Amino acid sequence: MARNLRLFAIPAVLVVVVLIVLWRGCRWDGDRSPATPGDFAVDGITLTSPDLDLALLSVRTTASPGYTEWACLFECRERGGCRADVRMRILYRTGGRKNTLNLSGRLDAGRGETLRIGRVQRPPIEVERVDEVIVEVVAPYSPDAPRPTPIQ
Repeated sequence: MARNLRLFAIPAVLVVVVLIVLWRGCRWDGDRSPATPGDFAVDGITLTSPDLDLALLSVRTTASPGYTEWACLFECRERGGCRADVRMRILYRTGGRKNTLNLSGRLDAGRGETLRIGRVQRPPIEVERVDEVIVEVVAPYSPDAPRPTPIQ
């Protein structure tokens, strides 16, 4: 009887092990939850902003299925405020290679206020490190400036 029990126990244990392996494998394969956000220490990132007095507060990436979201927060330190259309380049590393992400946006904030520039990047990537953020003014922005007449 003990021999019959061993003959039954060994296949039963093997079946349980196989089921656990399959269940975990399916769970890992099917689990497409967002990756942990990447916060990069701003003291390790060079900010180049020759036209505006900005302080870099944070650089963050969040990987999601199909895209990576970038968000950069700045503090305006200009006496008259930060009002401009800007082009921004983020120099970063992924897979050991240097890459550049180009963004653009409009800044409109008073001195001491926080500004955000962000963008979605496809396909999603894993960012290892951010080396430099470069902000260049493309054109000054005035919210009360007259709008150009559209060409018809």
